Amino acid sequence: MKRILTAAIALMSLSSFASAAEFSCGMAKAGTGGWIRPVIQVKIDPSTNEAWVRDDLTNRSVQGWYDAKLKVNNDKRYTVTWTYKDLTKDKKNQSAPSLDYRLTIVKSTLKANATMDPRGFNNRWTGRGKCKQVKS
Repeated sequence: MKRILTAAIALMSLSSFASAAEFSCGMAKAGTGGWIRPVIQVKIDPSTNEAWVRDDLTNRSVQGWYDAKLKVNNDKRYTVTWTYKDLTKDKKNQSAPSLDYRLTIVKSTLKANATMDPRGFNNRWTGRGKCKQVKS
């Protein structure tokens, strides 16, 4: 009985990742300054409205999945947002304390649009690309 209960608890804890869809998005038309990363991975769990991202910038802080928010999940698209809070510098040695990211994936075509807004500045970086579904 104890083994069955332990197995049930283990399966329940894995259930949120089990129903998640995972995408790898190649951002071929990334913005200047390197703020939009060339590859953004995203994991979305529509059943819990949770999301996680991973790219070479978030890997500087967290090895693995970085917490994000699933802002939109409808018939047409997913929109995921996250804030990168570590002080970072771009190729021109400019920095911002917080970077607000938004990634939208069109479900029918898997085309992606990304934006990054540095807090405290009026700039906005954008990028476009295409995703492929890695897992579902």
